[in-house]
Amino acid sequence: MKPVRISREAERELLQSIEFYDERRQGLGERFAVAVQGAISTIQSNPLRKDPQEDGTRHYLLRSFPFIIQYLDQPEEIWIVAGAHTSRKPGYWRERSENDWPNS
Repeated sequence: MKPVRISREAERELLQSIEFYDERRQGLGERFAVAVQGAISTIQSNPLRKDPQEDGTRHYLLRSFPFIIQYLDQPEEIWIVAGAHTSRKPGYWRERSENDWPNS
């Protein structure tokens, strides 16, 4: 399996979401973190499970949370570029600095 690398912005989004869910209900942040880890494991075991979008990214929709993991399948690794609540504007993360993308 390819290693997974998480962009700085995606990591920040995921950590903020854990905190958000924990503020809503104790233990919910941990459940969210476990769901994200499961999603990353599924992506890692089968990164081509979803067709790529126009920009080459693929996504994984969490089952128990309204959340999408957006990723790029690179030759040497899987790059998590965003962790987004489904209510966010689609593709908002495309405007991020190129410094946060692989091979930049």
